[in-house]
Amino acid sequence: MPYVWNIDKNHSNISFSVDYVGIGLIRGIIREFKGQLIQDEPDSFDKCQLAFEGCLDSIDTNYPLRDKFLKSRTFFNTNICPVFTFKGKRMEPIDDVHYIIPGNLSIKNHKQLVYLTTRYNGMAKGIDANHTIGFELTVQINRFDFGLDWNHHNEEGTPMFGKALHLHMALFLTKHSNAPTAHY
Repeated sequence: MPYVWNIDKNHSNISFSVDYVGIGLIRGIIREFKGQLIQDEPDSFDKCQLAFEGCLDSIDTNYPLRDKFLKSRTFFNTNICPVFTFKGKRMEPIDDVHYIIPGNLSIKNHKQLVYLTTRYNGMAKGIDANHTIGFELTVQINRFDFGLDWNHHNEEGTPMFGKALHLHMALFLTKHSNAPTAHY
């Protein structure tokens, strides 16, 4: 029987950043997301499947005018493409706590193979006595590969936004109540 771990949204977060005018970063978060990790073997993450989706309409960059633009037809077009998804079929170990997760990232109807750099932070019991595991995952993508190619240039000709989009996920996953306890 597989071990099913669900993302605990109350303790997890998905954030992103993009270069701004070559001098700093614009940062934001995705407020609504869900996902799970399915672990086939109790003592190994090697054959795990990780899947999650984020609601693009929940983008928050701490600037409502920019958020409205990002949700518009010009950028994410959330009326037609409301979510982004990731589906990984395995975790490739680098050492005892670091993994690479190859998988398909889909944004705005563009799908591409990406590699999430992953750190396993351990397992503990929460206040509710449920087993919880923690991971940090990062990936850098070229936003143009996903149809996110809008840009504006300042008067010196510098692009306002860089091509590189950095995603960072701090995930706490709680063991599904019907799944047996895994031992690490």
